[in-house]
Formats: sequence, C-alpha cells, structure tokens
Amino acid sequence: MRGIGMRKGLMLLAFAFGLIVFSGIVFAAENDTSGENIDKAYQCLKGEIDKRTSLSFQEAVFSTLALGSYKENLKVIDNEKYGSQSCWPKSGCKIKETGQALLALDRAGRNTDPIEKWLLGKNGTADDLSWFLEIDIRNQQVATCSIKYKGLTGNVQIGADSKISGSAGSCLSISDSDYLLKIRESCLGEEFAISCNQDFVTTLIYQKTRGDNKDCLGENNITCFVSGETHAASSLGTTVEKIKASCFKSGGRCDYEGSLWAAIALAKTGNNIDIFAPYLLALAEDSGRYFPEAFLLSLIGDDDSFDSVIQQRKQGQFWEIQGSPYNRFYDTALGLLGLNSRSGSTEVEATQSYLLGIQTREGCWNNNNIRDTAFLLYTGWQKSSGGGGSGGSSALCEEAGFSCERLSECQAIGGSTKENFECTGVGICCSLEVPKTSCEAEGGAVCSGNTECDGRTFEASSGQACCLGACIPTVVENICEDSIGGTCRFSCEGKESATSDSCGLDAGSICCVKEKSSGGSGMVWIIILIILIIIIALAILYRHKIQLWWHSRKGDFKSRPVVKPGIPPAGTYRPMQMRPMFGARPMQGQQPARRPAPARSERESELDDTLKKLRDMSK
Repeated sequence: MRGIGMRKGLMLLAFAFGLIVFSGIVFAAENDTSGENIDKAYQCLKGEIDKRTSLSFQEAVFSTLALGSYKENLKVIDNEKYGSQSCWPKSGCKIKETGQALLALDRAGRNTDPIEKWLLGKNGTADDLSWFLEIDIRNQQVATCSIKYKGLTGNVQIGADSKISGSAGSCLSISDSDYLLKIRESCLGEEFAISCNQDFVTTLIYQKTRGDNKDCLGENNITCFVSGETHAASSLGTTVEKIKASCFKSGGRCDYEGSLWAAIALAKTGNNIDIFAPYLLALAEDSGRYFPEAFLLSLIGDDDSFDSVIQQRKQGQFWEIQGSPYNRFYDTALGLLGLNSRSGSTEVEATQSYLLGIQTREGCWNNNNIRDTAFLLYTGWQKSSGGGGSGGSSALCEEAGFSCERLSECQAIGGSTKENFECTGVGICCSLEVPKTSCEAEGGAVCSGNTECDGRTFEASSGQACCLGACIPTVVENICEDSIGGTCRFSCEGKESATSDSCGLDAGSICCVKEKSSGGSGMVWIIILIILIIIIALAILYRHKIQLWWHSRKGDFKSRPVVKPGIPPAGTYRPMQMRPMFGARPMQGQQPARRPAPARSERESELDDTLKKLRDMSK
C-alpha cells in the first residue's frame, strides 16, 4: 500500500509540474509581443486613433509623420493654425510647434511655402555667441596684416609665436590669449577684408558668450568652435570673413528648442540652414535636456555629434536624457532620428530590437501612447506616406536602391537628387552613397554590448560606432531592483507601471513597479497556479483517504459484518441456555477453559491497519 501511494503521489506531482510549466508557457506566449512584423504597431496606432473622438495637436502632428493623412489628423492641424497666419498653435505662434507642423504637412504632401516663409522671417542674429577672427601665418614667420571694414583700416603684427600685437580698430580687440581678435557685438554684421605680407590663412572662431574677453585658446574650460569656412591667400593677397550665425527668435530672444525643430523642418523642405549651425552647436551644452546632439547629427552629420549620441545611449539600446521634459520613448525616437540620418547605420538595429521587445499587447508603446508610438514609427520604421514630400507619389529611398544623404555631401561626390523618394530626417535621396572610412583603417575597434568607449567614436563604413580609445566594461547600477524594490522585465505585467529607473546591465528591460491594486489576466493565471498548488498539496496529505475512496468506487473493497469462524450468522442459530449440572463445581486452582480466538483473514488485517491510520490522521 505504501509503495502504491508513493507512486501515485509522484505521478500527481509530475502531472502538476507539467501543468504549471504548460501554464507558464501559455502565459509567456500571451505576453510575447516581440512584434516580428512592425505592421502590428501601425495597426495599433490606427486603432488608438479610431477610439478617440479628438486628438491633441501633438498627437495629430506625430500621427501625420507616421501615417501621412489619416482620419482627422490633418483637420486637427489645420484647426490649430493661428488665424490667417501660417504658424501654430492658435493660442499664439511658436517656433517649435510651427516647425513640427511644417514637417507634418510636408510629409502629407501639402504646399508648405507660406510656413517656410514665416519661419525664415523669424531668424535673427545669435547674440549668445562671442566671435573671434583668427589669422595664421604659414611657416610661423613674422608678418604684418591689414584689416579693412566700415571704410577703415586696422594694422596688426603677427609674431613667430603667432601672438598678435598692434591696433585693429574699433570693431576688433586683441583677446586675452593674444592669439585672436575679438569682434565686438556692434560689428557682428560687418565684412572683414584681411591682407598680409606673408602667405596666410584666416577663419572665424566662436564660443558661448561669457561676458568677458577670455577666449577658448587661453582657457581650457571653454569650447572652441571653428566655422565651416577657411580661406587662404598668398602674400599680399586678400581673404574676406563675415559672420553667418542666426537663430530663430521668439519675443526678441533666441528659442533654442524651437530653433532645433525649425532647422530640421526647413532642411527637410530643401532650405539651407548653415547659418543656424553655429548657434545650435555652441549652445548645445547648455540645452542638453532637449537632446540637441540628435538634431545636430541629422543636420550636420559631424563625428562629434555621432559620438555624443552613441555615448548617451543607455545599455546600448535606448535614450533617456537627464532633465528631459519628455520621456524615454520620445528621447529614443530622437536618437533614432539622428542615427537614421546616416545611411546604413547598424547602430539602429540594437535599439529597434529593444523596442520590439517592450511593445504593449496591442503593439504600441508607453501604454499605447499615440504621440510616442507615432514618433517611434516615423524615426524607426518609416513607411512611404504616399504624399511625396512636396507633392506627388513617393517611395522609400533605400528600398529603391538609392541612399539617403545630405545635399552637400551628395553633390560633393557627383551624385544627383532623386525626386519623390522619402528619407528619414533631413536627408535627401541621392543616386550615390557617400563612402565612409572603415574602422580597421583608422586603427579602431567596435566595442561589444557590455563595454563602452572611453575615447572618441565615429561611424565606420560598417555603420557601427568605431572606438578610437579603449573599450572598458560598462558599470551601471541596477537602481530598479536594488533601491526601489521593482522588477526588471521586457514589459510590465498586469497593474505594474513602468518607471525610468535603471535596470543596470539587464539588457532590454524596463523597471516595473507594482501598483496598489492588482488584477488583469496576469493575476488570473497566478490565482489558478496557486489553486493548483493547494489542490496538489491536499492530495498528497490525504492520499490514503483518497485511495480508500478510489477502491470503494472500483469495488475492490465492500463493508460487510465480521463473522467469527464456526458460528453461523445471526438468524440461523439460537444458543441454548446452559445451566450448570447438579453438583458440578469448578476444580480448585483451574481457570475456566477459554475458546481459542478465531484466525483473522489477510483482508481483515489490512482493513484494520487502514482504519487505524485514518483514526491517527483524524486526531
């Protein structure tokens, strides 16, 4: 009996374990929303829009970027326009909102000339910058140079150590380092003609305004920015330098975030935005919360911006900018906007994989947030809108066998612009691909996923970030589980809510914290598993009673009266009343004879053992 009970108990345990594993597989399958096909995300976005009776301006703008013209999104944008002017929103014209509207309407194939004109009319001199004129004499020879402006001429001497002396007039003063000539604010719009008696080179240098005469060559904590143009001349020749730096102003002051969006939108619609680059570059450090490097990477494509975008990516998968007024999903969409502007970047794939692993059940992101889902689709998996940008039908550039490049770079390699082909970000569709340097040729290395570069990075020909320093192990604290008691998952369950706390090196995970109330399909499965475990435990505890009940059902055991051997059953024998015989007495010292106990059958012994165990269990 004990062997049989043990075998059946083990069978029950095996069955329960299999049921639990199967339930876990079903539960995992229900939560597996990796989204092999991004069409699910597009359908989710459309479904969320269909549920709504109205959209906000931001939801309408980003939905248009992802879907083109869909439902009432264009109507919402039109209704938010400020009166008869081509600016947004209707509560008062702003640079950022107007730039975003320009992007959306261009994506939908609308004529955007009036919007572009309004934005370009808001540009003004970037008064947050300090400008310097640099004159370098070739071969470090002593030279005398004249500088003409405003009909006046100033004369300076350049020493063998490249230091400047003399008087350059009212618009120029020698900086503290003695290597540069500072241009006074009242003369920022002037044109300077320089001529030297030795071969020379001139350029303009700028930095963020400090309110003093110190320059970036004399102070280590000031960043120098060199303008994109450098001019050279032979002895007694002439070069001309003129400051070209503007921003987009609102209320008489430069609007940094607005300038980022306006520059992106104007570049996308074919406008030259070079004059806005100095302002955006110099003030980027002070405006880090807006993730300016992502915009600059898309606008300028310099290696410094690429390096910064890669370095700010968390766990090599997503972005969450410190102090951001938005969230992880919005910031990640901006990161993709920058990386996708560089054709063939394989750095995008890690972020795409991460995002596909944290979709909601329906296929969206951030609790089916319309704005964030649309922005991620636009920058990560853009589909042809059919709007054609500036009108007409369109198709994706790279799907047609061409390459998305910046206009200047495309022209520099002899490429031509392909009309009616769309590119993510500000790139144009070029007939040729701009060649890139290989990582091996530069002596660099591609850092693995659990390491980071401690030096400068650039985008190699493979599309990966090539490290020109050392790849060091990434150390990231798991704040989620170590400090706030959360759980790192690929997607939050039931009534859990996602937070921005770090999950350390738990790749692809987000921090999930339980809410006060719990429920949902996840809790249903948990309750079912708990009930199953309780049932199994009770079955093991009362296995003997269950066996007794089971035998009775099968007919192996029937309850019947116990009959002693040699005595007929009741009703067939009536004992005679025995009387002692006259004169008979028991013999002295002898006990009355006892009848021997009848022999017990094996079945009765087994039954007694079972009943005794049942009595013991019931105590």
